[in-house]
Amino acid sequence: MSRPPASPARRRLLGQAGGVLLPWSMLGAGCISPPREFEISQAQLLQGLGAHFPLRRRLAGLVELEADHPRLRLLPERNRLALALDLRGTGALPGPSGWTGVTGLSTGLRFDRDQASVRLDDVALERLEIDGLSSATGDRLARLLGPLVSGGLQDLVVRRFSEQAMARVHRRGVRPAGLRITATGLVVDLEPLPS
Repeated sequence: MSRPPASPARRRLLGQAGGVLLPWSMLGAGCISPPREFEISQAQLLQGLGAHFPLRRRLAGLVELEADHPRLRLLPERNRLALALDLRGTGALPGPSGWTGVTGLSTGLRFDRDQASVRLDDVALERLEIDGLSSATGDRLARLLGPLVSGGLQDLVVRRFSEQAMARVHRRGVRPAGLRITATGLVVDLEPLPS
């Protein structure tokens, strides 16, 4: 069954719609320059990081350690993050009930191209306080626990991108390059795909 011919008014409307749609179709053809960056907010960073907690680690059968309740602060002047964690542990100290404390770390971020993810990098212990300990005992415990805490966080995934998300980025002719901490979150710089 054939379709009746369009009325003159309908033809005018279709012609106007075609004029509006044409520029949008040209966007897909690369007529607008690709984006240079995108941002991951501080809340999104904390959400991605929080998925790994509570985090449990063991040191040579001597210490059982659990870290929980991550708090995140942006350090744009150092291009790093400050991370605070509550600690609970057993071993390495007298007392069967264990101990509690808090730790402060700083960390950089890196983009893992193979795994399409943003990961913690160069994690450094800045502070470790164990409740009820003298400073001398606390310092000795910090030397023991420092590598366990910072090493347990090294390479932890903060944000992972799906294959579909990476495909969309690549279709724009770009890929993630550098990472910058700003006052509001993490900026992912984009660079053109190699030709």
